Amino acid sequence: MTSAYRICQPVHEDDDLWGVFLLAFIHCGENEYALSPIYVFADGQIDCWEMVSFDEFKQKVRSGRVVTQLPAQATIRISSLASFTATNASCDVDAEDFILEVADEIEELNRRPTSSKRCRAAWEAYKASPSDATKQVLRRTFEAVPKHHRKYVLGDMDQRDHPLLRVLSGVEPYPGVPDGSCADR
Repeated sequence: MTSAYRICQPVHEDDDLWGVFLLAFIHCGENEYALSPIYVFADGQIDCWEMVSFDEFKQKVRSGRVVTQLPAQATIRISSLASFTATNASCDVDAEDFILEVADEIEELNRRPTSSKRCRAAWEAYKASPSDATKQVLRRTFEAVPKHHRKYVLGDMDQRDHPLLRVLSGVEPYPGVPDGSCADR
């Protein structure tokens, strides 16, 4: 599950560098922000009004240059189309989760497992062999998934991630074991 849009940018005449873009805001003046595509490429380069490495991108997010949440009364610019003042902005993605999402996009572009896929694999390993060790791996991989993508990690629209959350919360630590113990496992 991604909120990115697929793109392609030619690098060489006979080659294409695949990428995606996500939307965020660039802090471009005192309390002024521009809605902007953040281009993410398979080679890990990110264009956020300038081409930077992933590490440099993380610094830009953490310093407030690239943001996903707006301060009160921020002036928002949408290219030359419009500008307005945000009076009641609601933003669902925090800075660290945006970094995690960009990292997942780089993984996806390189056909490597994303945090959600790694979590699904940990869930399958846990179900096959429930133990404290596999539960800890499951917890670590689940916490590595951006919060706004944690609803459907298991890919089940009906149950969402409730079975996984029950295990992680301790409500149902070991499926199929009435007392929840794993002493024999």
